[in-house]
Amino acid sequence: MNHYLHVKADDAAEAIENYISMHNLNPHDRIPSERAMAEELGINRTTCREALKRLENEHILYSIVGSGTYVAPPKLRTSIGMGFSLDAYCEVNASSVPIN
Repeated sequence: MNHYLHVKADDAAEAIENYISMHNLNPHDRIPSERAMAEELGINRTTCREALKRLENEHILYSIVGSGTYVAPPKLRTSIGMGFSLDAYCEVNASSVPIN
């Protein structure tokens, strides 16, 4: 990845975090699609995709294949940061997820 894309992705990640805050999104709220977010922020999809990956790596967001990208709960952010696995988090919290 070139340096320009790296800088743009950093700015885009910050803009996505600002979007989450400004729209009062809560844990487990779905964020707009990659395409819609790129349009909203006025960036290209490649940069948006890289920014979303960074935020997932930082445990600010999580994604579910075929469903979308969601705001991670603070517990997930701190638990993973402290060395706990996502699998363990899911096992502990599986009973609190509603089944439709």
